[in-house]
Amino acid sequence: MAEGDLTIKDEVAAWAGASDKLRDVVKWTATSFGALGALLIGTAPLSGLAKVEPTFWTFLLLALFAALALGGVGFVIWKSTSLLAPSMVTLTDVRSDDRYTGVRTLVASEPQAFLGTWGSDVESFLANRAQEYRLLAAVDQMIVREPNQADVRSLRKLRDKLVARVESLGRVSQRLLAVAQFSELSTSFNEARPKLFGGAAAVIVGTAGYLTVLATSSSEAAEAEQTTLPAMVALTPAGEVAVGPLLGPRCRSPFQALVLDGGRKGPWELLVIDPTCTAGKVNVTADQAAVLLSFQR
Repeated sequence: MAEGDLTIKDEVAAWAGASDKLRDVVKWTATSFGALGALLIGTAPLSGLAKVEPTFWTFLLLALFAALALGGVGFVIWKSTSLLAPSMVTLTDVRSDDRYTGVRTLVASEPQAFLGTWGSDVESFLANRAQEYRLLAAVDQMIVREPNQADVRSLRKLRDKLVARVESLGRVSQRLLAVAQFSELSTSFNEARPKLFGGAAAVIVGTAGYLTVLATSSSEAAEAEQTTLPAMVALTPAGEVAVGPLLGPRCRSPFQALVLDGGRKGPWELLVIDPTCTAGKVNVTADQAAVLLSFQR
């Protein structure tokens, strides 16, 4: 009979508890990353989309970054739930599946601690377990067929001993399966951890990119919409030649004007309001003038 059967139940509970604690770590990691994603995505000003300059590349970049952020959140949730979902482990898996090579090595290094006297490794334990079940089945058949009651009583006593041995094997099997389940969960978590961090990084990069594109495009669009803004205009040498004659002989650069149309980089349509210049509208480009807005709305 296996030694230490009375403590096996506690050992199984300990291994199961370790698996539960590891799942708690997965839950905490998933919750942290999910909260980070929700926080970052929640700060994205969707109302600012109405102010975005309507260009194909702007909306394409916004869509790509938004997809990256949302995809990162979805991946973290999917990967975490796959770790939390319980998996079925059988003794056949422990004996032959490559996922449990480490378990087989561990058991073989300390067979007494994991198997008691039932074997020196997983393979020999399962062979002894199968033999005990065959003996029990054979005794059951002999009891049914034996006509002599004295022999039947002897067989029943033998059966009671075999049942006790099989129950001991069952407890050892439970311990072995608990170790295997913890090993599988631990291995899966270690493999998934870099991927979880990658998902969180995708959320951060996607949200940051989205906010950057949104802010830049909104700023450019706002500047394009800002018409009739007071400005000081300084002509370049090229501007002096092309625009200077239109402003009158007393006009000196820089002069006052209102910006009627044009973005940050020009070209601009100006309404000249400087009292020393000839009033009227002129058009200048970035190489003809430097336009300094007096204030912004």
